[in-house]
This record gives sequence, structure tokens and C-alpha cells, in this order.
Amino acid sequence: MDFGMLFLFLGLAVLSGLSCKNSAIGMIERLGTASRRYPKGYITPVKWVRKLFHLSWRIIPRYLYFELFLSLFFLLLGPINLIICAAANWEPTIVGILLMFHIGLVILDAVFFVVLSFLYAPRKRKSLL
Repeated sequence: MDFGMLFLFLGLAVLSGLSCKNSAIGMIERLGTASRRYPKGYITPVKWVRKLFHLSWRIIPRYLYFELFLSLFFLLLGPINLIICAAANWEPTIVGILLMFHIGLVILDAVFFVVLSFLYAPRKRKSLL
């Protein structure tokens, strides 16, 4: 077993999971909601999610709720990839495919996050004067 692969898979999993979590929490704090209204596309997270991610907001956009679960998926993907690589006897082709799959998911998530954040972000109105 090569310890470089261990650090590569676990490091990629931790970094992608933390970046996904931090961007979602940052956007939750930036957006906010009026608690009297329950806007379309917003959801109330379950108690264990609020406790796990230390959320103070009770209503968040649905896509950010998905981002929080996606950060947990990215954290679990590293050990799963290590198990698959160990079962494949550290075949370089398998290792490359799993790395590219993980990186592709991160890039797809980044595009998804940017587009939906642009749609949900509050816009500043231009004055006519």
C-alpha cells in the first residue's frame, strides 16, 4: 500500500467536504430569510442537521440543504475510494478513474452552486435618479 494514495484520497475528501460545507454555510448567512414568510424553494432543516452544522437559521434554501448533505457525501467518498482501490490492488487505472470521478463531482457541484447562488442572491435595485 502506498501512503501517498492514502493522503491523496483522504485529503481530497476532507478538502472537498469542508469547502462544500463552508460555502453552503456562508451562503446561508448571506441570504437569510424573513421567518414570518416561508418562501418558495426554502426548507426547514431537521434538528440533527442544524446541530451538526451549527445552523442558527431555521429556514434555508433547498439547494443549500442539498449542499450540506453533499459535504457529508464528499467526506465519505474518500474512504470508499480507498476500499475500492485496495480491492483492485492499487491498479493505477482504477485510481485515476476514481480521482477523476471525485474531481468531476466537485466541479459539477461548483457549477451547480454558482448558478443557483446567482439565482437566489438578493439583487440591489438601481435607482432611477
